Amino acid sequence: MYNNRSKAIIAAVMAASVLFTGCSLASGDNGGKEDEKSSASSAVSQVSAPDTDEKSDTITIRGNVIDESDNILEGFTVKLEGAVKDTSVTDSNGFYSFTIDKDKAGEYKLSVSKDGYDDYSETITVGDSNVTKGIFLVRDKNYFGDLQIETGTLTDADVKSSWKTVTSIKDVDYPIYSTGNADLKKYLEGLLSKETMLESIGKAPYETIYGSFEYSTPIEGYLQMRTVLSGYSKGMPHPQSGSSCYFVDLAEKKNLTLCDLFKEKDSDIKKEIAAKAYKYMDSALKKSEVKSLNAGSIYDGIVFYVTDDNLTIEFAPYAIASYAAGYIKCTIPWKDISLHCVIDGIETAAKGEYVESSAEASSKAENSKPESGKEESSKSESSKEESKSESGKEETQPESSAEEKSAASDSSKA
Repeated sequence: MYNNRSKAIIAAVMAASVLFTGCSLASGDNGGKEDEKSSASSAVSQVSAPDTDEKSDTITIRGNVIDESDNILEGFTVKLEGAVKDTSVTDSNGFYSFTIDKDKAGEYKLSVSKDGYDDYSETITVGDSNVTKGIFLVRDKNYFGDLQIETGTLTDADVKSSWKTVTSIKDVDYPIYSTGNADLKKYLEGLLSKETMLESIGKAPYETIYGSFEYSTPIEGYLQMRTVLSGYSKGMPHPQSGSSCYFVDLAEKKNLTLCDLFKEKDSDIKKEIAAKAYKYMDSALKKSEVKSLNAGSIYDGIVFYVTDDNLTIEFAPYAIASYAAGYIKCTIPWKDISLHCVIDGIETAAKGEYVESSAEASSKAENSKPESGKEESSKSESSKEESKSESGKEETQPESSAEEKSAASDSSKA
């Protein structure tokens, strides 16, 4: 049936078939391992596939929170509000993060509220992809709730070679302010700090300076500070001292004087305070030592202390009595002062609302102008008139002697 040529072809095909089968069987032993690897790989692929799908079903909203000075803000709570509500606290790098399902995409509100900063709120649109949103917070310039004060100490090491007289400083304390409100810190440092105290001390006509510093926050929103500096040189019978007070409206960044505490005009304020100071003064001083209590000028720059219940006036040595009387303090209850106080919550004996006259408004506006020379001149004339008109109305002694006036001048220089 088959000729020789056909037989030869059939034989060749069969031989090739055997050879191919052998090769397949030989490779099958190793190929089994490859198949295992392939199967394992497929298994991994099958296990990891759902995770990939899960990630694709979610959206991440993240970003960092900084302030206007590019400071990283850690520990700030960011709120997410929309189809999903959540909160995230910023980490050490200022980052927050939220994860939501894709089917919850839509509009969301991001917000941050923190003491010392303006409130932040912004609406974002979340689509199919991740969202990166940085948050920029602005400090509240009227915030002072984080204000802290520590004290440093001036010593002989702070004496400057440029000083003509002072050669020694004995443990004088000064304030060190800490607050996130940069404007407030700058204002307070310009008012009273190590630098301002050194500048004052360097001008003193004494060899040795020593003193004290104290502060309190007697009423919310106000800072009260007091310094006492005493100077002494060889040959002096006793040290000369002077005190300064600072009663700061923190919100307004303003150091208030005694007259700033009330709404009435200065001359009426000084008259009322003089009468009440005399009323609450130590009885032993009233007739024997008190001098010039009605001179309006002594209330310009006078030291005072404020609490919820009282106003305390402090007269320096020589101001109204001899040096031996020392610092004379008169504590006056607010409820016995017939003036309208500007401090919220302080109740005085003044009845009804205070109505400012047009003349007073005009005078205040004029005095508020930065022409200090005219203002001081006006006050000086007013003080002279008050001194004349009030002469003899109170049980006071004549003005201080020339010797006491000279000593008082030295005291003020200290």
